[in-house]
Amino acid sequence: MEKKPAGGKSSCASDRAPAPVDAPGRPSVPPPADDPEMVEARTQYLALRKEIRPDSDTQQRLARARHRVYTTVLDGNLTCSKLPSRLKRVLDVGSGIGCWAVDIARRHPEAQVTCLDHHAVRLADAPANVSFLAADLNRAWPVAPNSLDLIHVRAMSDDVVSWPFVLAQALKMLRPGGQLEVAEIRPRFWDFDGLFAVTDALPEGEKMSAELSAKMGVDLDPSVNLPMWLDDAGFERAAQRSEILPVGDWSKDAKLHQRATVYREMLELSGWEGKSRQLFVSSGWDLPRYTALVNRMKESIMSGGVRVYMTAVFTTCRRPADEQ
Repeated sequence: MEKKPAGGKSSCASDRAPAPVDAPGRPSVPPPADDPEMVEARTQYLALRKEIRPDSDTQQRLARARHRVYTTVLDGNLTCSKLPSRLKRVLDVGSGIGCWAVDIARRHPEAQVTCLDHHAVRLADAPANVSFLAADLNRAWPVAPNSLDLIHVRAMSDDVVSWPFVLAQALKMLRPGGQLEVAEIRPRFWDFDGLFAVTDALPEGEKMSAELSAKMGVDLDPSVNLPMWLDDAGFERAAQRSEILPVGDWSKDAKLHQRATVYREMLELSGWEGKSRQLFVSSGWDLPRYTALVNRMKESIMSGGVRVYMTAVFTTCRRPADEQ
């Protein structure tokens, strides 16, 4: 049995459950990047990811549901970071259909907000201060160095080849004192009652996902290592905030019940697959076998035997302000 992880910061004072950010026993580094099998698997995986069109009806509904989850967790705010009263230039990395970018642009009409994604999706209702840029975040960003006040990265773990590279790009593009925020929902289920470090609802699925991620060098759970990578990249004031996302209708707390409702909507729209479908298929699993695994996971979690939750982790930092 794994040791119960240390608790993280939570805004839900009435809840005693931990909000872990560490993951005991998890490998901290991927296998060598020149491993032929890993390179081939990762190539297939990223090809499947790029085939997903953010402007399809299903992806639009899922993107809006995901946006509601993050804003609900933040009590209606768009960032965990405390932002300056005036923003000039903002970059939303992996913007999808631009839900977050449009909202931040409306709240800060003085800011120029750029969406960066594989597909430049132009929303009809986007305000004039939003622009859309088609680019690969795993290559040099076509953005002026030292120009950004804020970079926002959310739910991008399945598209990042190298987090150190992405963070180095972010540091280069931020002005001194500029802020970076990375938000991710960890792909792990936890036991609210604290009997286990992770739930025993379906260890098969979590173990297989971790093994396949390591096989191809894809890190679906980067929150664990982000503070280390940020320090190596040259950022300062790195901090993490972890928030509970109940899975199932077990919470009596009004705030947690609201989170559970919006998170259930997102899970249903995604078919409970999360970020794992492309990972499993590119690793050679056939769809019926994968679907059976997902259905077993859903049935086990929703049976009510264990009060299950996941965590949304917000990692914040800034480029040093005293650079010459």
